[in-house]
Amino acid sequence: MAASDKDTTATLEQRLEYLTSITTPYSADTPLMRPGVESIQQSVASIKSKLNQVVAERRALGEFLQKRKYYAQLRDIISSHTNTAEHSSSSALDLDMGLGLDPASKKEIVLAAEDEILALADQLREIDTLKAELDSQAMNGLDQRIAALSPIEFTQITQSQISSALKEEFMTLLNEYNEYVSLVRSSLRDLLMLSPKPKHQIETLSQMFLYYDSVLNAISAKLDAEGL
Repeated sequence: MAASDKDTTATLEQRLEYLTSITTPYSADTPLMRPGVESIQQSVASIKSKLNQVVAERRALGEFLQKRKYYAQLRDIISSHTNTAEHSSSSALDLDMGLGLDPASKKEIVLAAEDEILALADQLREIDTLKAELDSQAMNGLDQRIAALSPIEFTQITQSQISSALKEEFMTLLNEYNEYVSLVRSSLRDLLMLSPKPKHQIETLSQMFLYYDSVLNAISAKLDAEGL
């Protein structure tokens, strides 16, 4: 696979993963998914996993896939020959001889590779069973579904930008609030040093305000009693 094809595949996988994450009501990483319900990403991952397992566990199929270019070359030779020669038994024999294959050689090759050919046939049948998954309802019209999800993706990006701006504003306000609280605590601490000690330990800012209010009320009542 060319580098550009790999990049395109990686980009599509990332886009599919992103769209799935913002539209699936359950997390694919937890057992919360309802039985029998799969996301598009899970369907694709399942098919890829099965294909990779078949290729990895069966050496013959892996070698077969790696030799595709040699098959293409052989196909071109056969195609050019059949386009210029009549389809007859003598023509087929000429082709075999041109490739260095006589009937005895072909028989020897087939017999030597019998086990590999049978194994390859089993593997191809196993791959063919995956066709049902590729043709499943979840995979049909995938391009149209991704296009339909584009507005949702745009909305999510817009909301993320708004959320980021609000978060930054909130952090600024929080820092200002913390500075204000620190200043108030310092001021109240100085006031408490000049006033009678409270009966109960003051632990929160609200308790400080309440105690400060009680001190002011006591001072005001004393001044009223003395007629000042």
